[in-house]
Amino acid sequence: MWRDDTAELVRLFGQCCDTPPKLTADDYELDDVDEDFDTLLKQGVKEIRQFALAGDDGRVRLQLGATNTVEITAPTLRDKGALTEASEIIRRCRRFEFTTSVRALLGASILSVVRLPGLSLPLPTWETTTVIYTGTRAQSPTFWQRKRDDIWINGVSLAIGGVIGYFVNELTG
Repeated sequence: MWRDDTAELVRLFGQCCDTPPKLTADDYELDDVDEDFDTLLKQGVKEIRQFALAGDDGRVRLQLGATNTVEITAPTLRDKGALTEASEIIRRCRRFEFTTSVRALLGASILSVVRLPGLSLPLPTWETTTVIYTGTRAQSPTFWQRKRDDIWINGVSLAIGGVIGYFVNELTG
């Protein structure tokens, strides 16, 4: 989740509160998401693991991190609309963790093949924690900018491996 998304969530839930909500990010108390995230970014903090918003003496609560929680007690129609929009933002920011899912599938397949009596192991879960980046989405590099070198190295390795495999096959075959 990016700073833009977090600011949008704060704006949405701020509309549900009569007083400005209390914001905390890890061990920092925030007044304004944009200004304070800029300050954190200048201090070298690029990721936030825990973010919490509490307003109207706990009537409105949002917690992002290891567990994601949204609570609004006695919601009004405006609160329900904000909750729907917030759910869309959180759902949009969810990403698929490929390595976690591969480990879970591999563990499940090994346990299904090797069944030992009296052994019960918990399967790995697919849940991931929420990480909030202090930079904006526009400041972040694109997928191709981040992965260009990896793709180039993999392509060259594939070509060299194919040539070596061909000549080894010709020599032994």
